[in-house]
Amino acid sequence: MIKITFPDASVREYEKGITGLEIAESISRRLAQDALAVSVNGETWDLTRPIENDSDVNILKWEDEQGKHAYWHSSAHLMAEALQMLYPGIKFGIGPAIENGFYYDVDPGEGVVIKEADFPLIEKKMMELIAAKEDIKRKSVTKDDALKMFSEKDENYKVELINELEDGTITTYTQGVFTDLCRGPHVPNTSYIRAVKILSSAGAYWRGDEKRPQLTRLYGITFPKKKMLDEYLVLLEEAKKRDHRKVGKELQLFTFSQTVGSGLPLWLPKGTQLRLKLEDFLKKIQLEFDYQQVMTPHIGHKQLYVKSGHYAKYGDDSFKPIKTPEEGEEFLLRPMNCPHHCEITRLFLILIRIFHYDLLNLVRYTATNRVVSYMG
Repeated sequence: MIKITFPDASVREYEKGITGLEIAESISRRLAQDALAVSVNGETWDLTRPIENDSDVNILKWEDEQGKHAYWHSSAHLMAEALQMLYPGIKFGIGPAIENGFYYDVDPGEGVVIKEADFPLIEKKMMELIAAKEDIKRKSVTKDDALKMFSEKDENYKVELINELEDGTITTYTQGVFTDLCRGPHVPNTSYIRAVKILSSAGAYWRGDEKRPQLTRLYGITFPKKKMLDEYLVLLEEAKKRDHRKVGKELQLFTFSQTVGSGLPLWLPKGTQLRLKLEDFLKKIQLEFDYQQVMTPHIGHKQLYVKSGHYAKYGDDSFKPIKTPEEGEEFLLRPMNCPHHCEITRLFLILIRIFHYDLLNLVRYTATNRVVSYMG
């Protein structure tokens, strides 16, 4: 027997090898119906994974972030399985759960484009797989077996990921005809997923490297009830009406130009007036709370960022040096304010120390010479 400790500190004994789902069933039928995953000693597990030792256990539901994560992670696999059936030869990158829903990066093949018009067909296939109630099975595999499995399927993106993993840490998940390289966790079977929607598609470079192949990223979301999906879609439509790009264009506040660069706003007269009013309001509030403003250059010496540690951490991505005629001298467009502000603080404290030192000496001098007031 093993001891299972629950969040309320109560303890129950169960047979060794019991699963999270069986524990939930022993508590109540409703809990078992609502359960999506289980936390075992702080780690999120599949509901069907055996628990072999004394453990702290918490049954995770939709209301729990980890439960929702497992649900959406399983939904990403469900979408991938549907894509595999609809697009023979498709290759898969990664497919994580995200804050709202999930995505999967896929390579549909030369000349194949997954369009918005294809989304209903993908959703239909996902619903068929849900109806099939396919079990989602976890399996530990050796590195050699994993490489062989995905190499035979010509899954070069998965093979690249496997090559970076340590042997003894690799697991796969299988549902129906689809097998994925994955740590999990997942819901027990596809029927847990009830309402599905493919939201959008975008281009995404493999592993964020613009020199690597561009994949298709498909975003989706799922819910345990259709009503919840309908409500979410209404919220999305409302958010679109308030999208800053749409509002800014309609009110003539700002505009964008691909020549200038994506995401770089060009403030128009109305928008500039609004921005200045907001800045004035912010300055007024800051003054009320005794904040003081400082100004720093838009560039900084490379050594400033080396000293702060930013260059070592972000150098390749954020810093492009501006070289001067002086040998070895490099300046950088500042990507952040903190190093400049830290330098202001350092120099200001030095000035304060010098002032206090001089003042102390002056006090000593005046006291020695019995001068009543050194201020004149």
